[in-house]
Amino acid sequence: MTQNKKELLIDQLDLAIQGGKPAEPGYLIGDNEDLRQFWSRLQLSVDLIREAGLRDRVSAVRKQFETGRTESVPSVAKVRTMNYRVALRVAASILILAGAGILYKYATTSPDELYRTQFSVYNLSAIRGESGSDEIDQAYRNGNWRQVIGMGDHMQVKSAKTFFLSGVAAMELKEFDVAILHFTQILQQNKASGDDYFGDEAEYYLALSYLASGNLSHALPLLDKIRSDKQHRFHKKACEISAIELKILSVKAGK
Repeated sequence: MTQNKKELLIDQLDLAIQGGKPAEPGYLIGDNEDLRQFWSRLQLSVDLIREAGLRDRVSAVRKQFETGRTESVPSVAKVRTMNYRVALRVAASILILAGAGILYKYATTSPDELYRTQFSVYNLSAIRGESGSDEIDQAYRNGNWRQVIGMGDHMQVKSAKTFFLSGVAAMELKEFDVAILHFTQILQQNKASGDDYFGDEAEYYLALSYLASGNLSHALPLLDKIRSDKQHRFHKKACEISAIELKILSVKAGK
């Protein structure tokens, strides 16, 4: 029964692609976790195929797959282009059934990898509205991360800047739970005061801290929020993460 439903899900996606409408597979999936994950992988495979531009190559793969021949796949230039939508369906089916639908992209996309490519220490000279050279600033510039956190903790009145510097210092020390606490305090403080001081910075670095700690259920919505807001100071930076990478992480998180 499950296998039959998987075939129906493939048909459902095929019809959606041809009709240009969102597929509605809920009545087939129900509360079946295996089918839900299959549907996620199927959609992801189609997206990866689109991204890789495999529509011409799929015709040869399909022919070879159906005939069971083992000779080399003809070059793309010699392959007769098949209907793009059909190619997507055939390719998705082959990749899913062969267990290779996610290929290299899926295997190499991870929260840790995205964190490493996105994180860079915040340039203190870019801090808005504060140009002083106090002790915590100097400790931050010198990379004395433990000192930055200690000084921030001992301040009786903590500004958004203090929380932010302490948060970035904690990230440098790989203490992401501490960083999350500091960035969250900025957002809570701004919400209470109606201010947005360091709000954009806190959101972006908070999303990275969630990524580094493997908390995708919090990282992904926050990154989506930043990517959808063109006025956000880190919109461009967040958009460096491709939609495919975010979708892969979502699938890996079981969403």
